[in-house]
Amino acid sequence: MYYTQSIMTEFQYDTLLKPENICNLHRERIFLEKAIMAHEKVVIYGRRNSGKTSLVKNAIIPWFERKNKKIFILFVDLMEVKDIASINERIRVGFERAFSKYFPAKSILNAALEMVGNLRPVVNLDELTGTPQLTLEVSKQKSISFVDIFSIIAKKISLTHKVLIVLDEFQDVALVPESQGLFRQVFQEFEVGPIVIMGSKQHMLADLFARAKAPLSRFGKDLNFGFLPYEEYHEYINERLSLRKRTIDFAVCKDLQDLLFRDPEAINIVCQSLLTLGTTQKISSEMIRLQIDLTIEARASRFEQYLSQFSSREQELLVALSKHGPIQMPSGKDFLKEVHVTARSVQLSFKKFLDHSVIEKRDTGYQIIDPLFYYFLKKYR
Repeated sequence: MYYTQSIMTEFQYDTLLKPENICNLHRERIFLEKAIMAHEKVVIYGRRNSGKTSLVKNAIIPWFERKNKKIFILFVDLMEVKDIASINERIRVGFERAFSKYFPAKSILNAALEMVGNLRPVVNLDELTGTPQLTLEVSKQKSISFVDIFSIIAKKISLTHKVLIVLDEFQDVALVPESQGLFRQVFQEFEVGPIVIMGSKQHMLADLFARAKAPLSRFGKDLNFGFLPYEEYHEYINERLSLRKRTIDFAVCKDLQDLLFRDPEAINIVCQSLLTLGTTQKISSEMIRLQIDLTIEARASRFEQYLSQFSSREQELLVALSKHGPIQMPSGKDFLKEVHVTARSVQLSFKKFLDHSVIEKRDTGYQIIDPLFYYFLKKYR
């Protein structure tokens, strides 16, 4: 058992998972705890919905908070940053929130004046909670650099607080080339605490840290979130099905996981729908396929809206990929015959799909990431 049924819930999705609802990831948790204790820098690779953010935000950060009396945790999501200004903005806002959270309300203004006085701190009461909130005033002429914020954390805050830095969806800084050198400078000089970097677009993250000539090459230790073992996920699913007196055999559960590309979010969505099947006690493969079909039917309008964001040519490529994929060679003759576009157009479109997490490359070839979107395309297109 992972947890007792008194605290176990059903199948959760569209939200960060609490520790009792995270399947497995014991190895990853131990790895991160040891690395953080040693003030190491870690780069976490993992597909979308692999549990990275849930583990770090809902297990690792609470562990770090319990372990240390005075702490300062800077957590920043860098998804879809476009330029240096947007990076500065994200990190500034993250810093303001962390400062407001981890410094006592009674002394927050004095602490702000002492530690960030040169950044013009202002403390106001939050309209909803009534708690003091730090704001760093930004002039129209010049934004606050994230380099300065990291320097303040290293030179001042770390003297009184244990520090942890977490940067999520970091791969998008690859779209801001000039930022890579600045982050290299910041990371090299930051010796007062651990840094955890996460990303879901693995090809972009690898380009930042694995490419020999990249500014961040050879930075930190790697941690890869792979597929959940079939056996572990079977046990996890059976535990939750048992709450409604239902069961699923291992072979059927493996079929479920494969049908949904071993994607935890999609699996949880379908499994939650399986709990509504009348008085059925034993789940079959036929029931699973029916629930997948009903799920995509219920979500058809949202998939239609999502698909409309692409050009007609891009839509044609996605449909072809759903009907003929996985594709090992998108610019090969066989696939080009199906889509009637040039090899150059296919290459540009596939790069866009990869960068926006629409498709991914596995050992079997390129395929659509979201299994429910994949089945929608197969059925409605």
